Amino acid sequence: MLTKLRLSSRQFALVFSLWLFLPYNLIFFDKLWQITGSTMAFTAVSLAIGLLYFAAAQLLFWRHTAKPLAILLLLLNAGCLYFMSAFHIAIDKIMLINALSTDAAEAADLLNW
Repeated sequence: MLTKLRLSSRQFALVFSLWLFLPYNLIFFDKLWQITGSTMAFTAVSLAIGLLYFAAAQLLFWRHTAKPLAILLLLLNAGCLYFMSAFHIAIDKIMLINALSTDAAEAADLLNW
């Protein structure tokens, strides 16, 4: 028989930030290892970024916003991960600015089938 899993907001934020950080950042970990080459530096940077994920989750997840926001973030990250894996690129600030400044007419021109 299945029982309902009950998590506190802190536990949910920890599990979510670990899930968002570890599997969705394999490309980042690969590039970080190539740059640092040191176990100590790799661990320090990974731990710092993981703690930032946890802090952001703690700040954003409230009782009524946790599940919808978690679902939205997971879907956005899944789309970004697919895009990065399929085209072997890293999404940076310039790419985000270009995507957000695209209007409907420009998007329609790009989607000509």
